[in-house]
Amino acid sequence: MKGRQASAYLLLAPSLLGVLTFYVVPLAWGSAFAVWSPAKGFLGVQALADTMGNAMFQQGLSNTLLFLITAVPLTLGLALCLSFIVYFLRSTSGWVQSLLFLPYIVPTVAVIFMFRWAFDFNGVINRLLSVLEIPRVIWLSGAQMRAVILSLFVWKNTGFFVVLLSARLSGTPRELVEAAQLDGAGRWRCIWHIYLPQLRPTLVFSTVLCTVQALDIFRECYLLSGNYPAREVYTLQHFLYNCFHRGDYASAASALYALLPVIAGLVWLLLRGDAREKA
Repeated sequence: MKGRQASAYLLLAPSLLGVLTFYVVPLAWGSAFAVWSPAKGFLGVQALADTMGNAMFQQGLSNTLLFLITAVPLTLGLALCLSFIVYFLRSTSGWVQSLLFLPYIVPTVAVIFMFRWAFDFNGVINRLLSVLEIPRVIWLSGAQMRAVILSLFVWKNTGFFVVLLSARLSGTPRELVEAAQLDGAGRWRCIWHIYLPQLRPTLVFSTVLCTVQALDIFRECYLLSGNYPAREVYTLQHFLYNCFHRGDYASAASALYALLPVIAGLVWLLLRGDAREKA
């Protein structure tokens, strides 16, 4: 038994070493900057208090949360509807899934160029608005950029979740559906009482994953608007990047570690809710 345990630890050692080197040690080292500064010495909770009172931190946090509560439900709701459509179109589901998944694997830089071209003042979207006799909109400036970033996120990530949900739908036991149909249940009743309960674990996992992706929207925002965008699209990641760029490691670490409990709590609530449903 001890020999088998030793072999297991030996096989796990490379992965454990990688996690320790690239995750645990940097996390512990970064936490030190939240309470200590090379110039000022020990800071205690002063850096955290200063960060919480920073107007740009508050702006970035509110914009990030606003994006989170709009992008995640919209993406997953659209993915859920499309996954049912793909599932019921059995003869063409393969190439439809491939087509929907394509935006997810397109490089982000190429996506940014495409959206800049489409949402430019003389781009495709404004030309369509002109045809409909609607005034053109300056999409790439101010609050209008929220719609551009939201549409980019939804367009790029929906197909990935369609593939996840469709794969789970295809594993629904046929005998359950056939038994319900013999009892007179229509398609909507089957969706509500059979398919959706079967999808619950995958939906919880997709919600967690989509939340993480929504919090990681900085790359798209940065490529569209730079490191100092309009206040309406200034995210928490902008604040972290700018603090790190100017050497204010205490503020960057404080902002990051203030956000970690929020993310962990959200994931815990989702998983706890799923566990209660199973029980």
